[in-house]
Amino acid sequence: CWSSNLEFTVERSTKTLVGSAVSGEGLVNVYRGTGRVLMCPVAPTTSLFESTNTMAAKAAAKSSNTFGK
Repeated sequence: CWSSNLEFTVERSTKTLVGSAVSGEGLVNVYRGTGRVLMCPVAPTTSLFESTNTMAAKAAAKSSNTFGK
């Protein structure tokens, strides 16, 4: 959530696409203006991906899947 008088854009972290890729940052959220931005911490995407992409996680998901039953 952010104040309605803030302008929100998604931009490259550097001036060039190659620079953004090399930096590891890629795209960043940019807020311009005066106001409030409410943020909450989240797990890094790679950690979330790695924790859900293990064989154990896949087996657990498959065994607990009740969709279509």
